[in-house]
Amino acid sequence: MDYLFYLKELAEEKLKLGKFKTAQNYLSAGRSFGVYLRYAQRVKDLPIESLTRDLLVDYERYLHDSRGLRRNSSSAYMRALRAVYRRAVDDGLSAQP
Repeated sequence: MDYLFYLKELAEEKLKLGKFKTAQNYLSAGRSFGVYLRYAQRVKDLPIESLTRDLLVDYERYLHDSRGLRRNSSSAYMRALRAVYRRAVDDGLSAQP
């Protein structure tokens, strides 16, 4: 399953549970990560198992260098992306811990 697709499914689940802020955080991080994937990786989405530490380090560098975000903003995006990834691992969609 593709990561951004899965992220959107989780956001919809959070909305149904009334967790509006969490859903908003997931979607905001997903939009930002999607822009990065199109810009730097030249893809629209990627399989969950393709998400690597190196890719996330590069994404965080992109947020600081290209987007001019400060540490607090980038860490909010990173927290949301990690939470979605951990849920994917729990759901058996990726074997990477």
